[in-house]
Amino acid sequence: MGAMVCGKWDTFKMVVCQGFCHQSRDVLPQDKVPQYWVCGATGYWFPKMDIFGCLAKKDVLLSADRLDDHSRYFTGNCTEPSVKKSLSDTYMQMFKSSPFSSLCNHGQCYPTKVDVKCGYQ
Repeated sequence: MGAMVCGKWDTFKMVVCQGFCHQSRDVLPQDKVPQYWVCGATGYWFPKMDIFGCLAKKDVLLSADRLDDHSRYFTGNCTEPSVKKSLSDTYMQMFKSSPFSSLCNHGQCYPTKVDVKCGYQ
């Protein structure tokens, strides 16, 4: 169970995404999960958009979370509106302190610009 949360910034023809895992899951040690994926006017993702899987922690054999920030783990069912709102809020909070935060100076930071896609439940 995981989620891809993306913000669409029309003024700059840009989409910025972050991946999240349910708290009971994690990524494999060899998976290099970037903080953000970015797609600009060219239509190319950077880094290349390789989707990672959020596997049951018992299958990953880890004791520590692999994603770079504990906020990238969520609880509850991703399809529930309250969980989607929480993911959207977390994304916006992290985005506002990211290298892309200057987009907020152009009146582009609205939760309505954020889309949450849930993986397998």
